Amino acid sequence: MAGISSYGWQAALDALQLAINGISGIREQPRCAGKNSRQYNAAGEYLEDLQGILNREVERLIAAATSDQCDEEEWQHRAQIRIQVAARDNELNLLEMADFALRLHKEGRNRLSAEEGSEC
Repeated sequence: MAGISSYGWQAALDALQLAINGISGIREQPRCAGKNSRQYNAAGEYLEDLQGILNREVERLIAAATSDQCDEEEWQHRAQIRIQVAARDNELNLLEMADFALRLHKEGRNRLSAEEGSEC
């Protein structure tokens, strides 16, 4: 993930999410059902495991996107990832989302000020 930058973060996250959603849809079809409605057959269990692997990759991507030092433009792309993930996980209502975005904006301004040695 070291080489991912700018819009690449968004592309990687979108690709992982698309794969997870596709696997989830297939896994819920009757052909993946086990003997009772609460279980999967072998194919369903395989798809469930695969979805778990992709979910862990999403978490790795998010951790990488939010941990490294980067310039202002790159930081903005990574902040968008953080907002998208919070919205996707339904962690925040609309007002909380606006507050989260504002805090990220201020964090970015503070980063810029610290790098320039002056205040915004």
